[in-house]
Amino acid sequence: MRYILFFLFLLINLSIYSQDTAQFKGWGVDLESKNPISNVVVLVVSKNIAQLTDSIGQFKFGYLPPGSYSILFRSPGYKDYKIEKLELRAGIITICTPKMIPLTRDDFPKEFWKKKKKRISN
Repeated sequence: MRYILFFLFLLINLSIYSQDTAQFKGWGVDLESKNPISNVVVLVVSKNIAQLTDSIGQFKFGYLPPGSYSILFRSPGYKDYKIEKLELRAGIITICTPKMIPLTRDDFPKEFWKKKKKRISN
């Protein structure tokens, strides 16, 4: 009986706590191929917390205070993707799916592509 009461008390506290907090989740996706991207850094800028997307591109942040957040997505080979004002409301899971744009040759300075000549010294 004691365990049942403890379990019920725990569930009630968790449900009350979760109603005062907000969550958001999503998937990092390649804009061109529509494939999920793993190991994308997802940064909640104002809270200075980050995580990586998993092997199927998913991420989830839970138990954040409701409010407006700036979110930055960064991955090698892709342009940064930023959401300036993501509104999170208490008790609601917000879904966001950034479509990451692959970098092209034009995104790099011309000096990056110049071949360096090797000098052979005698």
